[in-house]
Amino acid sequence: MSIFGLPLILFQVGVDEDVGDAEFLRDKEVAGDLITVSGSSTGTGDAVAFIPATGKTFFIYASAVDFTSINLVFHENIVELQNNGAIRDTASISVDNDGTITPTKVHFIILSDSLVGDAVKSYSIDIITSSQSDLIKGTIEGWIENT
Repeated sequence: MSIFGLPLILFQVGVDEDVGDAEFLRDKEVAGDLITVSGSSTGTGDAVAFIPATGKTFFIYASAVDFTSINLVFHENIVELQNNGAIRDTASISVDNDGTITPTKVHFIILSDSLVGDAVKSYSIDIITSSQSDLIKGTIEGWIENT
């Protein structure tokens, strides 16, 4: 069983009480703790970043990047999912001479990762190499807890 193409995760919320990921995320949304940040870039550096406030811990749930290219020369884009500079996952996207992009969207598969906030550290999708004419859009989703 899955949601949004990701495996079903059961979260323990109390003694002998488990909820599925859909119910868990619904409860986080109702409480105002669900976070979705998006951004884009045509160069290197952060496509998107989330910086948790002091006293908050960010737990990542999902992240993805979309690619659009108008550069009709074979090249490759390298994108990393980073937790305060530590690489958690890497994606490589190739563009052929005819503009064919393989793949056009990449979901980073990272579960059970978190970042204790101090208003400086960030969870980010960083573009390592890119053609300056490629548009790379990133999204990071998760929730925050008081720590």
